[in-house]
Amino acid sequence: MIRRIDHTITSASIDFDDAIPDQAVPSDGTLFAYEFGPTDSARREQPLANGLYRRIPRDSDVQVGGLNVAWNNEDWLIVGDIGYASQDTTRLLERLRSRLDTDYGDAQGQERFENGVSGTYDISSGYPIATVYDSFGNYVDPMDVSHQYIEQLRSTYTWEEADDTSARLDFTRHLADRNEGDLASFFKALRFGTAWNEMNFSRNQRQKQHPDVTIFNINDIGVVVADGILEDVKVPGFVHSFAVADIDDPVFEEWWADPEGYEILQSGQLDVTEETMAFYLQGDFSGGDRLPYRGNIGVRYFETDQTTTGWVGNGEGDNFVPADPENPQQTTARTYSDWLPSFNIAFDLSETWVLRFAANKTVSRPDPIDMTAAYDINTTPEDEEDQTGSGGNPNLVPYYTNNFDVLIEWYPEIGGNYALGYFYKDLDGYISSGSSPELITVCDETGQCQEQVYDIRRPVNTDGGTIQGLEFQWHVPFDFMDNWLQYFGFNGSYTYVDAEMDAVVPDRDVPISLRGTSEHSGNFIIYFERKQFGVRLAANYRDDYLYQEAEDTDRYDEWTEGRTIYDMNFDWAINKNMKLRFSAQNLTGENRSRFWRTPRNWYSDERDNGQEYVLEFRFATR
Repeated sequence: MIRRIDHTITSASIDFDDAIPDQAVPSDGTLFAYEFGPTDSARREQPLANGLYRRIPRDSDVQVGGLNVAWNNEDWLIVGDIGYASQDTTRLLERLRSRLDTDYGDAQGQERFENGVSGTYDISSGYPIATVYDSFGNYVDPMDVSHQYIEQLRSTYTWEEADDTSARLDFTRHLADRNEGDLASFFKALRFGTAWNEMNFSRNQRQKQHPDVTIFNINDIGVVVADGILEDVKVPGFVHSFAVADIDDPVFEEWWADPEGYEILQSGQLDVTEETMAFYLQGDFSGGDRLPYRGNIGVRYFETDQTTTGWVGNGEGDNFVPADPENPQQTTARTYSDWLPSFNIAFDLSETWVLRFAANKTVSRPDPIDMTAAYDINTTPEDEEDQTGSGGNPNLVPYYTNNFDVLIEWYPEIGGNYALGYFYKDLDGYISSGSSPELITVCDETGQCQEQVYDIRRPVNTDGGTIQGLEFQWHVPFDFMDNWLQYFGFNGSYTYVDAEMDAVVPDRDVPISLRGTSEHSGNFIIYFERKQFGVRLAANYRDDYLYQEAEDTDRYDEWTEGRTIYDMNFDWAINKNMKLRFSAQNLTGENRSRFWRTPRNWYSDERDNGQEYVLEFRFATR
């Protein structure tokens, strides 16, 4: 039985043969895997077989709460906040994987598919064209699963728990106007306060794998077909449909439902705790008769205590071999602190023109998942080049950014405003992927251990780089009109970014790129506001941006394709205490596509994120 459902391909894996990054001519590669999953939960993962079908149901429980208290008189304003947020997520990943059948051969013993790999991936058209063939040169229909066999049935549970607790107390002292010539008379207000935050994140994974999948005959199992893959690509030979064995076939039901057989995944265990205490002092100032100005200057001090715990070794479950048998779980603890200064000033050049300057230092902390102490290594290397591994890095430190901005604003008499700005950012310690030789303790099943040099790929702090760019903003209300158009208006922005990084990609001697940063981005919003009603329609655009760097010299950088997302929200202020909001995101259902940065920028994977609708009701007392 063939089941056709709304799926989308999420990955296609290619052996690039002797391809060279940034080469000037197209390449032919060898197709050895394709993968697809449900459109509402597809995630990219490098497949290891010809066909991989996954489903990922997810359940999340989110709790958010807070309390704000303020006290004010003529001289003092005191504000206190406490807040708490938590999220518990359970995710089930079920995978059915198949391989090209290498058992079939001719009279001379030649395999139908050498090493389970076959096919070509021609990018000369600018899009991937997959043509699957066997060792005899015969075409193989990607809709025919009879040339495959079931290689793996696997079920993985992931539990993630995160909570964030915070407290803040701010004091503002309003100073009377004085002109005594001292420093105190320069400031109009002094602000100081303290903040505390504690973040806890833990992740646990358990997995089971079918012990003998040879009992399943793929010809007796239903088939699932992914149709309509990149339908807008009208290139002869482009494959729009793939087929794999149906993960929902009744023959698998009993095994999926069986709770027995799960074992711990050591590489999926992680505990991170961060506790931060901060203090700040800020002075507000203003003055100037001929050239009025206003601004503030301040400094913030923070201190963070961080601990990470994870299993360190190689293998999973009962086959896990710790690097240190007496200490299989290792905890890393550290403390870091710094001062973060800031300065802002604005000059009123005239009644319609304002010039602003700003300078500050900011900190960006590592992702908790990147700080896991666990790593995984190749335990059966054929030679020294195969002595490789990957893992997290508990020694990651935050990266810092020194920011400088200048902005000129124009407020025309008819209303609205326009602004043009230049920004410059100096990054120090930017986090990227890197590899280096490390001395790893490797133990066998008998407990015999020895130190060996492995090339370990981890998130690392780099030399950083610089970011500079221009930003243009505008707001045009039609309130100067005398008819119904007075309730409309539009605003938007455009940003250009130029990033230059000092660090280089390991083994490639080329500068790393700034992940997730588009060179061009912008938005355009048209709105309607009248009394208690408001409607906004927004178009948000960004062009291509780097997703991840290539891992070695015969791979390409992977980029996310630029796109425009349309959103809408409707607001209704029922009364002064109650508000209703309806939001719709991604109205046109734009897919997210990735591609390899080759001469023709060809397809890597695609995800259907669908649309999102949110209805909010807010109640406040005053």
